Amino acid sequence: MILWAQIRLRRLRSPVLAVDTDRVETLDDALAALDAPGGSHRVAWLDLLGGRPVRGVVTRAELPAQDQQPAVRARTTVRARLTVPAGWPAGAMRVSVVRAYNAVRFRRAQQRERGRLEPFGAHMFPLDVLEAWPRLYGPAGFVQYRLVVPRGQERALERVIAALRRSAAPGYQAVLKDLGPESSAPLSFPMRGWTLAMDIPRDAADLAALLDAFDEIVAHAGGRVYLAKDGRLRATRSLPCTPPRALARDP
Repeated sequence: MILWAQIRLRRLRSPVLAVDTDRVETLDDALAALDAPGGSHRVAWLDLLGGRPVRGVVTRAELPAQDQQPAVRARTTVRARLTVPAGWPAGAMRVSVVRAYNAVRFRRAQQRERGRLEPFGAHMFPLDVLEAWPRLYGPAGFVQYRLVVPRGQERALERVIAALRRSAAPGYQAVLKDLGPESSAPLSFPMRGWTLAMDIPRDAADLAALLDAFDEIVAHAGGRVYLAKDGRLRATRSLPCTPPRALARDP
């Protein structure tokens, strides 16, 4: 239960972002591109259904300099173009369809592009062009598994992705980001490291066992699972890192 919250905001002085883009062929390339100099809004979209274990597109975006402001107005929000209807049938979103879409998205991205001006909303909230997009997963919906591991434990990301690709569960959507310093709050999720979020159909075969395997990899690496999005983590794995001294005492 949150009783109060204090949030620091950053003034948006421009409706556009200056975006650097890199198309990457491996996980190591994605990590390096996220670490490269550039904007503070950094994200890697990963394709986990292609022929390679990982490929993707990394973008680093920042508010442009004053002399780069566009002559035309751009939207800071996104207007939906289509709506996924209620009652969308189960199984309509198939692996073959998503694999083909991912291939097109990967090839459309520039190999290397710098300073492209894009509307703030379109860059930051691309899924909003499709109203009610979670319905694409059918009545069962999907699970988003989000983890963070500290720097130096990048191989844990490889093991999680490898476990997913060996399973019968498809990873339709995967996003990788870097995180800054952690908070002193005992249940805070971020730490200085890498966070990976994967959207998986809830009705995928053997999903529970797969997520348990993810937990083991994350715990062994000293990482964390995002508790705000969790509804199934077992109590024995809920604090994989050493808890603060005050929490470790008996009541």
